[in-house]
Amino acid sequence: MKNFVQNGANLTVEVNAGVSSGDFVVVGDLVGVAVTDIAAHSKGAIACEGVFTGTKASGATLAVGDVAYLSSTGKLTNTATSNDAVGLVVASTSTTVDVKVFGRKVA
Repeated sequence: MKNFVQNGANLTVEVNAGVSSGDFVVVGDLVGVAVTDIAAHSKGAIACEGVFTGTKASGATLAVGDVAYLSSTGKLTNTATSNDAVGLVVASTSTTVDVKVFGRKVA
C-alpha cells in the first residue's frame, strides 16, 4: 500500500525539552512513553499503546480506574489542574503507578 506511513503503536514526534527513555511524553493531544532518550528539539519514537510504569507524585492518591495526570515534574498524580491526562491507572503502589496509555489525552 503506497500511502502507508507506520503502524501507529510507536510514533515519531519532535519534543521541545529533552526526555529520557521511559518518560511520559505529551505533544499536543498525543500521549506516549519515550522509547529512547530524545534530545531537546529533536525527533524520536514514543510508544502510544500499552501499560507503562511511572513514578507517583508525593501525596498522590491513585487507584485502579482513576485518570492519571502528568505533573510538571514528570510524576503521575490525581491532580487535574494544569496537568495532562495521560491514561488510566491499572495498578498502584506507594511509589509507582502502572498506566494504560491510549496514544491521546484521556480527559
